[in-house]
Amino acid sequence: MDLNIENEQDLLEVDEKMIVKFREAIDLVLEAEDFFKEVQVDLYLVDPATIQEMNRDQRQRDQVTDVLSFPMLDVLKGKATIQDTDKNPENGLMMLGEIVLCTERVIEQ
Repeated sequence: MDLNIENEQDLLEVDEKMIVKFREAIDLVLEAEDFFKEVQVDLYLVDPATIQEMNRDQRQRDQVTDVLSFPMLDVLKGKATIQDTDKNPENGLMMLGEIVLCTERVIEQ
């Protein structure tokens, strides 16, 4: 799995230990869903204002939330339909999608 992390918040320092935990969590989900692991996942760590704006723009909910996800694959009846356009041309990995975490909200919870 290729995990790309964009740290756009100042509350938490993203160190190697945290990156390992993120990888482990995503691997557990992939395994639980019986999904192959040759994927790319983009993880964004953001502040409350950023996730509220995204939530408003994407879901028409003008409020802070803990997490937003933006899957890249079409899923019908529990099965992902995969096309060549779902692969990153640079590394050949399946682009699974984006996860946006509001670190402040996650810590509050």
